[in-house]
Amino acid sequence: MLLSALQPEVTPAAAPSVVPSGRAARVLANLLRFFGLWAGISGAYAAVGGGACPCCGNPGCPVGIGIAGIFGALGSLIINYGRRGFAIIRSRIKRQNP
Repeated sequence: MLLSALQPEVTPAAAPSVVPSGRAARVLANLLRFFGLWAGISGAYAAVGGGACPCCGNPGCPVGIGIAGIFGALGSLIINYGRRGFAIIRSRIKRQNP
């Protein structure tokens, strides 16, 4: 009680907002959801035993982990974007292979 009586009352000034709003917030939320799902799906796939290498059969092989990452990316695309995600992939493949 004594300390609060001695300290002057200070009202905080309006601080600039750090949280993005509008379109930036939607883009950030979509990116975080995509990468979060990607990490979760590929981690679950690798943990269940799908992270084994298709060539040598070792679970710690970088090829197996890479394939788990690819499956995670595809799963995240399906969950987030559905049919539109496949259309994006298809258009990029067609653009690279004329």
